[in-house]
Amino acid sequence: MKKFNKGIMVASGILNGILGIVLTFLPQEIGGWLGLASETEAGVLAFQLLGGALFGLGLINYMGRNAILGGIYGKPILLGNMVFHFIAALDLIRFIFDADQFGFLMVVAMLYTFLAAAFIRMNFTSAA
Repeated sequence: MKKFNKGIMVASGILNGILGIVLTFLPQEIGGWLGLASETEAGVLAFQLLGGALFGLGLINYMGRNAILGGIYGKPILLGNMVFHFIAALDLIRFIFDADQFGFLMVVAMLYTFLAAAFIRMNFTSAA
């Protein structure tokens, strides 16, 4: 169980960290690729804020990879990750089907769905 938890924390940290860096430094390119109005200053700011938040979540996950996640100090990390990944997975799936954006976003949606399920499992099982 400890190896599973560590693997999920590392995978989530790397995925969120990479997406955070990409969104922070390439907001106009990513918005244009998705067909969103990212040319405005508000759109660029929104992508950069999302990138910063994703990078921060990635750092929290990577730094907390060796923590006991079911204990009193690790439970907030689990709950935050569980909620974020679950909502992100649902939103990505909805966006994919509404905008007919299959391909790379489908892979990202599957990764977030897997991470959401893993954090739900980690939240409702023993820490030991």
